[in-house]
Amino acid sequence: MRDSSRRSAESAATPLQRLIVVACCCAIATGTEHAHAAAGTPEAGGGWVALTYDYTHMQFHLDPNGDKLDLGSMDINAVTTEMEYGVTDRLAVFGSLPYIQRKYTGSYPHTVTKPDGTVVVSPIDDGSYHGSFQDLLVGTKYQTGIGQWMITPTITYGHPTHDYYIFSHAAIGTKQKSTTVGLQTGRSLPEPFDRFYVELDYAYSFMEKFQGTTANHSTGFIEVDYFATERLMLRTFAVGQKTYDGIEPADWAKDPKLYLHHEQIMRTDYIDAAIGALYVLNGRYTASLDVKHNIWGENVHQIKYDIGVGISRAF
Repeated sequence: MRDSSRRSAESAATPLQRLIVVACCCAIATGTEHAHAAAGTPEAGGGWVALTYDYTHMQFHLDPNGDKLDLGSMDINAVTTEMEYGVTDRLAVFGSLPYIQRKYTGSYPHTVTKPDGTVVVSPIDDGSYHGSFQDLLVGTKYQTGIGQWMITPTITYGHPTHDYYIFSHAAIGTKQKSTTVGLQTGRSLPEPFDRFYVELDYAYSFMEKFQGTTANHSTGFIEVDYFATERLMLRTFAVGQKTYDGIEPADWAKDPKLYLHHEQIMRTDYIDAAIGALYVLNGRYTASLDVKHNIWGENVHQIKYDIGVGISRAF
């Protein structure tokens, strides 16, 4: 790391410049099930660490047609540790690890009747919080550009931290390996709109196969940021997912084995929207706040609201 040049650059940077760097380099948690790493990379030897907390309330299930089903509600507490490090001025590595607590409240716990007549009931759909570490994500990205656009290809690998229970409304995750390739793009707009920053991203995830089926999916992300002051950035964003070749409820109704793995291989399509803000506390620390809501979905638990707060430290 070029210590002397880094220190002189940091001392000369204005809060607005620091905020732009944070906006372009930091990963901001956008929910307990989805995280988004912004386009851009730290300089060589630099980076950041972040700690985020999310509280999510899911009120309804959405069926294959997007209609609401009142099968009980879910509440989630998630604490996620994230880090990114600049190997070079363009190449970075990153990782995240969430701790999830999830609770199901309702009269419809997961149950399935096997061919021999045995009834399997989820032991954790009992109205209490159940939690543990979820999946470790590690990845790398490379920043380049075309004209005024920042272009950042990424690849991310996800692996469950342990053999956690999944046949449940209260499952902390899907317990499956994944490999995701993506492209992140972003730029500041020209004057007189130079206080705006836009980002457009796409990713494709290859998911682990179960019962002969995979639920690979595409994820799209769009964000618009407004630098209101030298320390405050306001943001609005949306994220959507499209699943390919996943199963439907009609499929698992015929095969209990499919139902036991439906959280891993079901078609789940959705669009979530959010608003939020970043605020530079000083030269190294930045605080964040996001509020997210599901605006459309099929075969998903509908997010009524997700409130996320975080703190990041540059180094």
